[in-house]
Amino acid sequence: MSSKGFENLSVNVKGTKIFIAYEDRVYRFNIDGLIEVMNILKNYREYDTVVITMLNKKIPVLEIRYDNSLFYSVTAGTSGWSDFEKNLFISYTPTEFDTESDNQSDFRTDLTIHPGFKGQFGDYDNPVRAQINIIPEIRTSWWKGMELNIQTIIPVYNEFKGEGDYIRPGIVSLGQTFKFDESTYAFATMGYFTENRYGADFSAMKIFNNGDFVLKGNAGYTGYLSVYQNKFFYSDLYLFTYNLSMKYRINKYDLTIGITAGKFLYEDKSLRVDINRQFGEIELGFFAVRSTDGYTNGGFNFSVPLFPSRYSKPSFIRIRTAENFRWEYRVKGEISSLVGMTYKTGDYFEKELYKYNPAFIKKELKKKFISNQERGMYVR
Repeated sequence: MSSKGFENLSVNVKGTKIFIAYEDRVYRFNIDGLIEVMNILKNYREYDTVVITMLNKKIPVLEIRYDNSLFYSVTAGTSGWSDFEKNLFISYTPTEFDTESDNQSDFRTDLTIHPGFKGQFGDYDNPVRAQINIIPEIRTSWWKGMELNIQTIIPVYNEFKGEGDYIRPGIVSLGQTFKFDESTYAFATMGYFTENRYGADFSAMKIFNNGDFVLKGNAGYTGYLSVYQNKFFYSDLYLFTYNLSMKYRINKYDLTIGITAGKFLYEDKSLRVDINRQFGEIELGFFAVRSTDGYTNGGFNFSVPLFPSRYSKPSFIRIRTAENFRWEYRVKGEISSLVGMTYKTGDYFEKELYKYNPAFIKKELKKKFISNQERGMYVR
């Protein structure tokens, strides 16, 4: 596993049970990495039970437990997937064990290239406006849960007057993720965020019913900051924002319904409703926002994976593309309709956490296995 680029590896053996913990920064889709690990472990048939703990920033986020000999039989074609699935248990409450880890990720740095796009449609004087940027991002971690993120925005094409015609800093932030118990997380971030905000942001999240229901609270204290022609324009910290959100997942359809209420970036008190659906690595969503002042807005968002699906092994410095391209479009672009707006801090841990949903993992494992079997990757 180490030779294939998996990091923060630890192993603990108890009789015929083997406990493996690993972090995957090689595969774009965590399912592909999990299948690679399972295929490695199936050859160690002296272990009847395999318990895999998936890590993110060295933090345990998911546990997969299954019968190793049964998985070997499935890949050999002597038993069916349904037999294996009955003995497959996936949980947001992983088992933690104190074992020294190998191939640690500390101080390894990724230089990630992100595409940036902003668009607005429907203005009578200029019906289509677009802005295209390239965003190099330096991302590194020095200890468990910590992450440093530094972006630079390089303009390629711009039709928005008065903005975006010059190289400028993107997100510059230092974040720390905490895990208090098996399903409670907290996120603290400070630095320069999107929407020309700087300051501090804090969130706490609780996962219920193995990922079917999530409750989250957020609070931020920020000021204005922008850079133009090598000059800084800024205000004191003055804006306090907060919100509370609830998300409910309908596993049958990979559908998530979210409701968020609070005080947002333009000091509006608003309610936002989101409906998102996952199609493997693709996500598609719609949203609607209404403020207590009577302003409304809405639109859609999506996330699509970017090439390639597998990266080179993590090293001291690694250059790669972003995992996906995310974009949100609001139907109304006038200032009065910018309700329910938030800034991005550069901490993607929460979004990544939803990709570890146990029901989603189980469903995608089955799809991948059947697809690989049809391509003859397993012995029948």
